[in-house]
Amino acid sequence: MKEQGKESDRKVFLRVSSDAGESFGDAQAIDLGLGVCMCCHLKSHTDDKGNLYLAYRVAPNGVDRDSFVLMSANQGQSFSSTPLDKWKLRACPGSAYSFASDGHQTFVSYRNQDDVFCQPTNTTKPIALPDSNLKRRAAVMTSNHKGLTLMTWTEGENFNKPHALAWQIYDSAGAPIGAGGRLDAAFQRWGLPAAFIDGEGEFVILH
Repeated sequence: MKEQGKESDRKVFLRVSSDAGESFGDAQAIDLGLGVCMCCHLKSHTDDKGNLYLAYRVAPNGVDRDSFVLMSANQGQSFSSTPLDKWKLRACPGSAYSFASDGHQTFVSYRNQDDVFCQPTNTTKPIALPDSNLKRRAAVMTSNHKGLTLMTWTEGENFNKPHALAWQIYDSAGAPIGAGGRLDAAFQRWGLPAAFIDGEGEFVILH
């Protein structure tokens, strides 16, 4: 029986194509050398300037579960890193990330403990979300050509029971527009929202 590998040995690899996907170069490790959390999602994103972003959670010792964004401005030849959060947990939280670019900057959302956060990728300061005394999960973002960004997420004390959908729109400076919205019992069990832009540039949320 093959021995199971360690989280601390896991890596993030990148293969690059220079001929529109006809062929790809060898896989190159691009992570920070701190392992990779087993069940947390890795998310990639490219903005309209061609910058490549990747968000993932490290796992160097079975306890530290910090998140980072890797960014490349030269088609994956080199990467810089920005820390998102710190989280000590003796388990994989199974969290996910989301990106959105509004033509001015790129935002990333992530989960820590029982809350979700959003911040520009060039800072380490999250933007404000509406107050809530409920557990928040599964943040998803998208941006339109008007320079607005929608962030939506789920809320509920127990995600194995009916829980709510909530959302907030932000301007290009990361300031909230209006009071946001909420739909109770939008999900029955472990549901996740999805969002897209329609032909008029308006936000549409699926649940």
